[in-house]
Amino acid sequence: MPSARAVVVPAVVLFAVSRVFGVGDGGLMDYAVMIPAGLFMLGSLVVIHEFGHFIVAKAFGIGVPIFSVGMGPRVGGVFWRGTDYRLSALPVGGYVKLAGADPFGEEDPDAMIDPEENFMNKPVWQRLLVMLAGPGFNLALPFVLFTAVMMLGEPLPDGVIGYIRPHSIAAQKGVQQGDRLVAVDAEPVALWTDAYKALDRPRDATLAFERDGKRFDVRFTAQEMTNAVDVGTFGNLGMWSFLQSTRVGVDDPTSPAARAGLASGDAITTVDGAEVKHWSQLVSALNGPHHVVTFLHVDRGAVSSHSATFEMDAAWQPRAGDEAVGPFGIVPIGLYAGQVSPDSAAAKAGVTSGDRLLAIDGHTLSSWSDLVEGVALSVDPTHPDAAPREVTLSVIREGKPLELHFAPRMTTTADFGQIRTRPVLGIAQYPDAVVEGPRVPKYYGLTEAFGRATEETLALSAGILTMLGQLVTGGRAISQTFGGPVAIFRIAQEAAERGLYTYVRAIGMISISLGVVNLLPIPVLDGGQILFFSVEGLRGRPLSIALREKLQMAGVLALVSLFLIVMVFDVQKWLGGEGP
Repeated sequence: MPSARAVVVPAVVLFAVSRVFGVGDGGLMDYAVMIPAGLFMLGSLVVIHEFGHFIVAKAFGIGVPIFSVGMGPRVGGVFWRGTDYRLSALPVGGYVKLAGADPFGEEDPDAMIDPEENFMNKPVWQRLLVMLAGPGFNLALPFVLFTAVMMLGEPLPDGVIGYIRPHSIAAQKGVQQGDRLVAVDAEPVALWTDAYKALDRPRDATLAFERDGKRFDVRFTAQEMTNAVDVGTFGNLGMWSFLQSTRVGVDDPTSPAARAGLASGDAITTVDGAEVKHWSQLVSALNGPHHVVTFLHVDRGAVSSHSATFEMDAAWQPRAGDEAVGPFGIVPIGLYAGQVSPDSAAAKAGVTSGDRLLAIDGHTLSSWSDLVEGVALSVDPTHPDAAPREVTLSVIREGKPLELHFAPRMTTTADFGQIRTRPVLGIAQYPDAVVEGPRVPKYYGLTEAFGRATEETLALSAGILTMLGQLVTGGRAISQTFGGPVAIFRIAQEAAERGLYTYVRAIGMISISLGVVNLLPIPVLDGGQILFFSVEGLRGRPLSIALREKLQMAGVLALVSLFLIVMVFDVQKWLGGEGP
């Protein structure tokens, strides 16, 4: 059934999914990746949706004159068993045309249709199943995709420690970068996820590590492990699987790096002709007084490559007590403000892109998670509905320390389908501040893979339904609930850049949203047709044509309005950025 649904509805997906990868991060925009990845994601989901309608219609003997991949003029295809399987000019979705039905599911009196193949002559229950099949295929797709990718091997972080926060609990107990986590309370573990499962609750625990082939044990108390279990990370202990990238911060304009032409956000790619992939490699390579480096610089979205010469200057010294500063005055980019959302609390307080974040309320920041935790403490846990209190953010700008005072704002977000309300400053971290550590595939059998796929699909579906419920009750705004084509294309780009596994999972996540949205009882959508046919089944006759036309027109206007609104929100979020 060709209609606006085939193009518009896939573009109006729940914004929960767009938050999986973060829209508006100010990263490097690779349109060569984004456009084909987005078109394939959007097109494949619509084709799956329309195939659901098609296969059930065929099963009931309903004529299907056209099955189109793409929209617009026909550019090729084949006629087989009464159906024109065609490829159309515009690679945005697709559609099926059901015999005897116009785009709104009403009878077409001018069509010469075999009565036995006429959609509108079929029993109500068959028409209902045809309409349910499209969203049903979208909802079923994640079960298949998630199961398949887990059986093919889920890439998970190896048990190697990628980064140790200075002066953290783990660092004080002797854990170093490159150590391998091998056991928890004598239970062998190979992956970080294995360790999380072994630490199913806060408790005293002994973690065994290997370094240079030698094993050693480190004892942690239940108090030290509390956050490690609660948030699914060992950030409270100060150790992560990821590595710091070679993207640098340069906050002192008198430093050798600044004088060589580097600026905050630049990414060093080689030192003396040798490639460097993460911060530890970079620091090790800069072990002498003179080096030639190449680096990438971003200016208004355009990326250019440059070279520079680093010369050690004995007269220059980093600020006293600033242990984060590396050779020649460079600092890891992880604690720099990458983007500041317009009209956010941080923007109104004067935070600007490129500020180095030093402390919040006097507590020194060693990682981005410290900032997130500090912002979270602005809300009294005994009065979660109260407004956040004012915080003090200490920053370095152009080599000068500043203190900024402002109160975070409460916002509601969805991460992997889980809804949470939290205080935010409106600061986004620089993209690519960290790089993934080594990953190894973990293979699952069919039963375990399907079980995990079911859990993930149901969790995402529950999160989406919760968001819709909050929208209806006034607990969420449209801007916090829906995302449009910009969101889809950004998701597709970032997922594709992370690899096939992430891209396939992103397709599954958006498929859930597409299925849920299409079941909403809005005329033009499948849910509206399901409602009409259900009423017809209960009344014994359909609603009047005049009433259906009015409802259909209202549905079209509502859908187009929603589409335009989410387009505006998408662009604002893309350009504005969001963060703690």
